[in-house]
Amino acid sequence: MKKYILILVLILVSSCDFMANTHKSLLFENDKPTHVLTELLNFLQIKHDGTKIGIVKATQQPQPEGLMRAAGKERWEIENWPIENQKKLQSYLDNLGMRAALVPQKKQYEYAVILGATLPAMRARVAYLKKLWLEQGIRFNQLVFLTGQRPAAPNETKENVLDADNGQLSFKTDWQLKEMPTNETEFARLIMEQSALPKEWQEITTTFVDTPPTVKKDGTTIRPTTPDTIKFWLDSYKPKPGSIIAISGQPHAHYQDATLRTYMPSEFQVETVGSAQSDQTTDAVVLDALARWIYQEAQ
Repeated sequence: MKKYILILVLILVSSCDFMANTHKSLLFENDKPTHVLTELLNFLQIKHDGTKIGIVKATQQPQPEGLMRAAGKERWEIENWPIENQKKLQSYLDNLGMRAALVPQKKQYEYAVILGATLPAMRARVAYLKKLWLEQGIRFNQLVFLTGQRPAAPNETKENVLDADNGQLSFKTDWQLKEMPTNETEFARLIMEQSALPKEWQEITTTFVDTPPTVKKDGTTIRPTTPDTIKFWLDSYKPKPGSIIAISGQPHAHYQDATLRTYMPSEFQVETVGSAQSDQTTDAVVLDALARWIYQEAQ
């Protein structure tokens, strides 16, 4: 009898792991757009031919004809494009899961991966991981920051660096600023140095993936993107396959999840979570995130 009970338990555990690792696209099904995506694009008056390729092509156009921010513009440089019927827009985004927090499906992971962002957003991601650790008992063996040599953004000022009332992470009582960070990787290091975090994290191996910029033929440089940081981590650090809980934030979590699933080998089990969308997030930023998710999911 005990033997059969053990077999049943193993089957249930395996089934739970399978369900946690199964990815169902919210955007496309059998190479066709889902009903909610079709309705949202119609609502936004995005003209397309109904095919996956056609939708990608239409949404990659600059706003407002398409959904993407203009080429060469950073997220914080996007001019807002407000949508008149906010309730209807938010209803569509809710159906796509782009506004609510995404929570973990398991308790134990090999890697916790913080996806790079500006200082406030990266603080929010570390704070969300801290919350998961303290309140939900989420555990991981290694902490990885997928960051790069992106120059400091306008909101990464000394004032923000020293803001102990940032609303995300409290500071260590003895922390003092030694040198002002100049790029994304250095800001990630700063967050870990200045913040009051679970004492157990001190024993966890922490890796800062310092991805270099891409140098073009004419000598100009392009700051590293999310795919660049993933590929640099794989090529330069050669992590052993294992489960990943990736920490993002809405409305970017689905795009970054699709990106991880595109570039991470199948031996890695990827699950992306993140805090709920901030009320300060503009429609233009949300729609740019949607365009990037559509493009990546179509790959």
